[in-house]
Amino acid sequence: ARAAGEAAAAEARAAGEASALRALADAEATARRLRAEAEADAIRAEGQARAESIETEAEAIASNQEAILSQRVLDVLPSIMAEFAKGYSAIGNVSIVGGGSGEEGASRVIGADSATAMKSVFDSVQAATGIDLATIIQGQAVGRAFGSGMADAAASEPVQVATSRRTTKPKAE
Repeated sequence: ARAAGEAAAAEARAAGEASALRALADAEATARRLRAEAEADAIRAEGQARAESIETEAEAIASNQEAILSQRVLDVLPSIMAEFAKGYSAIGNVSIVGGGSGEEGASRVIGADSATAMKSVFDSVQAATGIDLATIIQGQAVGRAFGSGMADAAASEPVQVATSRRTTKPKAE
């Protein structure tokens, strides 16, 4: 009887340990599953945010295509003009016959050549893209001048604020 009792106790202990191990394994599996779901949710949310960002950027580009293209062209314009100017750097001496005297004659000819080259670049950009760089540059210059003038005016003229005082008379009883 004693051996049977010990065997039953050992069996009960083994069943208890097995049950505890199963519960621990289930808890670990549940924890892993929850971590994986949380990670998947985070990845999904990041992907969705990235997709929305790309979509918003695409909409902005579509609605402001001309402005963006104009800005990009203006960004590369200095390098275009630098390449144009490289041609002048190879010139050692310039001899101009006729057309004026001294600096005025040479300056006029070289200035006219530079202006013609710049106009040619602007015309090429407009023909290729439909963007009128001269108008854009002039618009920016006018806008900056206007903004600068407004800022100067605001800085130099103090603003007068009208104040009023309301006085109340005591009511006659």
